[in-house]
Amino acid sequence: MSVPEGEPRLDQLSRVIAAELPRRQALRLGAGVLLAGTFLGGLLPKRAYAITCEQYCSSGGGCPGETPACCCVPSSETEGAIVVPVGGSCYDPNKQHCCQVQRPDGTASVVLCAKDEKCNPTNYEDYCTFACDNVCGDDCCGESEACVKTKGSEVKRCCPSKEWNACLNRKKCCPPKEKCCGKKCCPQGHDCCAPDKHGFPGKAECCDPRTHKCVFGKCKPRR
Repeated sequence: MSVPEGEPRLDQLSRVIAAELPRRQALRLGAGVLLAGTFLGGLLPKRAYAITCEQYCSSGGGCPGETPACCCVPSSETEGAIVVPVGGSCYDPNKQHCCQVQRPDGTASVVLCAKDEKCNPTNYEDYCTFACDNVCGDDCCGESEACVKTKGSEVKRCCPSKEWNACLNRKKCCPPKEKCCGKKCCPQGHDCCAPDKHGFPGKAECCDPRTHKCVFGKCKPRR
């Protein structure tokens, strides 16, 4: 059953209840969805009275098999009601987690955060924030990475290990025995020939000093 857009929320809820749709069809209210309890008094079917979150979720919460997790909390403003996240109580635990929050008016609500986000119950502007255990400048390093600062700069990069060299360009790291050269990594013993250092356009090159030399930002063969 579709609910007409622009219809007052109270009328929408009455319409949903009158049609006796599954619980997961409850409409969205603020940061969460209010279900059951005494929200509409005598309009509610008796089977919906004093439902608890445990009862709602243990019955499946209307969730399909591919998203078995159910998210809800008891309503702090309506006795015998529960609150589910906007969009429904069902979620994939491999991608999301349930976050119980507090609204600015002090009432309890609930939202769904992504798996890599942290739940901040009292942060009214952003209940779900990106969580990182290894912050590296503007980046977040993985468990097997190390945060390395570039030479002569405060810029930091996530590299495979601390022995690697962090580069300024394109968030790149070069192996321990190689040096950063524009978008490249120069082998040990090679020189980085960068046109921009001489005020010329072009890409940086790695020159073998035994056979080439850097002339105004270009590798030229030795005569």
